[in-house]
Amino acid sequence: MAWALAIPLAAVVLGRQPEAGPSRVAASLVYVAGAVVCHQKPERSFLLAGQPLPVCARCTGVYIGAAIAAVALAGGPVVVRRRRVSPWDARRARRVGLVALLPTLATLAWEWTVGTTPSNAVRAAAGLPIGAVVAWIVWRTLRPDGQSR
Repeated sequence: MAWALAIPLAAVVLGRQPEAGPSRVAASLVYVAGAVVCHQKPERSFLLAGQPLPVCARCTGVYIGAAIAAVALAGGPVVVRRRRVSPWDARRARRVGLVALLPTLATLAWEWTVGTTPSNAVRAAAGLPIGAVVAWIVWRTLRPDGQSR
């Protein structure tokens, strides 16, 4: 969740604080970390405070999806209906993960066949399920009983 918050915060800090200082250094470190996991193409990133985010729209969707799922799984403000949790099944996790990839695969197929890039909003929306499923897999791995604290 901290990473999902750091992404837009870093853009705002760099866009609004022209002078050097600790917050600008921290924001720059978020961009450095983003470069490790993302291509950071400005045209494929959302703009905030005149700055492209430190990760592309698809990665932003992945991280937002993971943060929303983490809050929901932890029993935060998002209401999640609790039900009896089945034993952990790695095959089920793989199947759910593959289904979560379908929207992103569809955007890639569109781009590679039609030759146009889907909008950043579409790319971000396609990344949401990937993040949510990864958060679910991590949650179930760390808490096999599936219960919140």
